Amino acid sequence: AIPVQLERGWLTVGWAIEVALLAWAWRRVRHPLLIGAGAVLAAVVTCRLLLNPFALGYGNGAGLPLFNWTLYTWGIPLVAFLLASRWYEARWLQASLRSIAVLLGFASLNLEIAHMFAHAQQLSFRSERLAEEMTRSVAWGGYGLGLVLLGIVRGSRSTRLFGLCFAVLGAGKVFLIDTWSLSGFARVGAYGGMAVTLLAAAVAFAYLVRSDNQREAKPPENP
Repeated sequence: AIPVQLERGWLTVGWAIEVALLAWAWRRVRHPLLIGAGAVLAAVVTCRLLLNPFALGYGNGAGLPLFNWTLYTWGIPLVAFLLASRWYEARWLQASLRSIAVLLGFASLNLEIAHMFAHAQQLSFRSERLAEEMTRSVAWGGYGLGLVLLGIVRGSRSTRLFGLCFAVLGAGKVFLIDTWSLSGFARVGAYGGMAVTLLAAAVAFAYLVRSDNQREAKPPENP
């Protein structure tokens, strides 16, 4: 009943928390309705945050650069979905919630960058400011690298794949968009930041391959 009394970002955040609460309840009451309701609510929250153009109006550039209503609106659903993915045992629902959390993290990263340069204006995923677009390009690569490292640490192939996709997406933005739209130091910064990111990702994958080869080459222990 509480989310029904809310609106805009509050409604979305309330439903996201409810997804986590339903997953927590399912650990104690194994009823399929809790799985179905959680999946439906997660889909609604995803549409409201990622497919709804009016979601950009949930906040503006006012407040601190990091701790602000933008982080609240997209960060709480991200944490709620990660918690729900740990409590639900259905593989398809776990994978879906984690994938949505990755996308929410990417969206919140872009909006936090927009928040840094908005100065109390409405947030947007695109800008004419050279420094903002340079920062966004480097952040895309950094986000991908972070997912790659997380996937290596946790041994998650899907996380590493997500990270590689975001790193390639950042590189594509640099070569296909920033080359023509940026100039001067902003262009140099975008190229330099992406080069460092891709180099670090290559080193991480080389370490992973070497570790796998050493594990396969290790002789089996005698019983």
